[in-house]
Amino acid sequence: MGISTVKTAKNETVFRNSGVQYKVIGTVFRTYIIFEVKDEMYLLDQHAAHERVLFEKVKENYYKNEEKDVQVLLLPDIITLSYRENELAHENKDVFNKAGFEFEEFGINTVKLTAVPSMCEVLNTKELFLDILDEIDGQANSRKARNRK
Repeated sequence: MGISTVKTAKNETVFRNSGVQYKVIGTVFRTYIIFEVKDEMYLLDQHAAHERVLFEKVKENYYKNEEKDVQVLLLPDIITLSYRENELAHENKDVFNKAGFEFEEFGINTVKLTAVPSMCEVLNTKELFLDILDEIDGQANSRKARNRK
């Protein structure tokens, strides 16, 4: 019996309206779902998948021209950022506000997250905030790369 190297697959939509037949094998550590498609096995981090689903809902909700329901946090999240992340967060504060996030400066390269979209009340809001920053940073880098050509 041979052992093959496990590699990390890129993030991609697997099941959305794809008609793919899959079989759930089980779970590991109450975190990962093991399933197979044809002759391949996959591990799905269900917590990361849930965060991704909510992230997509926040993005979808962002483009709707209606007032956003926000949840004011009783205990604000304090988020320490890199210089670049702090700069991006403040440059794009209107984007965060439109998505339902409210934050204020809380020291050097630190923000205090005071409100989040109501759909995020059970989510790790700190991670979602950082994911959105990463998305903004990726788009900014893409724009810079296109403008250099």
